[in-house]
Amino acid sequence: MKNIVFTVVLLTCLHSVIHGETVEMTAGPDFTVSYDPGTWKPLAPLRRPEPGAFQSMTWAFQSTEWAEITITSHPEPKKEAEFKQEVLDAQKFRGDPAEFVRERRESIAGQEWLVLEFRNPNTRPARSEIHYFLPAADGYATLFLVAEEASLPTHRGAIDALIHTIRLK
Repeated sequence: MKNIVFTVVLLTCLHSVIHGETVEMTAGPDFTVSYDPGTWKPLAPLRRPEPGAFQSMTWAFQSTEWAEITITSHPEPKKEAEFKQEVLDAQKFRGDPAEFVRERRESIAGQEWLVLEFRNPNTRPARSEIHYFLPAADGYATLFLVAEEASLPTHRGAIDALIHTIRLK
């Protein structure tokens, strides 16, 4: 079963790279993201880089299932501890705060990203909210995934395929 899942993820990733679209962000850390337009739709065009401003792009599933991924390149420096505290503090001011589940590390584009996982039982349906953070010499990058909790395991392959197309320059 694991081999089948790995093969599906690998084929999805290869399809995305071969037949997909590529977005380049240069406001902070320079990186590209390739995506399969048959699976993902951008919710707005990528803004041109402006001095001192971040760049971000959000994608959503083309299907009726709901998930969104926002990837952002920031030009100013930030440390992991600052990012983590900001994310945790933000929950205190939300009308529907998410519950912290766990902290972990994940290798993306050959770099170890900080990953903070949350569960939001206050939304209907319940949502998973996952924050990724990577500090760099020229700023930092974030990735934010929000998805229906129940359907997240079903779509994890397509989500991981998009995340793992990130290439740092």
